Amino acid sequence: MNNTPKEYYESKYWIKNDKNVLVSFKVNERGACKTLSKKTFGIITAWNPLNKKTSKEKNEKANNILESKLMELGLEYYKTKCGNSKHFEESFTVENVEKNIIVALGTLFKQKAIVYSTPKKTEIVKCL
Repeated sequence: MNNTPKEYYESKYWIKNDKNVLVSFKVNERGACKTLSKKTFGIITAWNPLNKKTSKEKNEKANNILESKLMELGLEYYKTKCGNSKHFEESFTVENVEKNIIVALGTLFKQKAIVYSTPKKTEIVKCL
């Protein structure tokens, strides 16, 4: 787990399965979600840059800018949420994205890390 905050591993993340239904998974419980072995995707948010609590209004504005960037890049994405019982963040699941692109977006939006998954591996990737 290196020095990645444990919340990243305790959080639930969401992806659409082959029936277009959102299913949840935890990074460290990969085997519990069959959809993970079929897709390549990243999960990103612009909420709480540098892991600093930010107002809902500022978070929503930052996420709107991130969504514009996803559209500008022509990426296939949909809105999701990630988090645990104490805290959640509005996010985007971006399908068929290259790792370097989603990490660059994470860096641009001052995120400590993003989730990246291929059919073989799901990981939390540091951005800053």
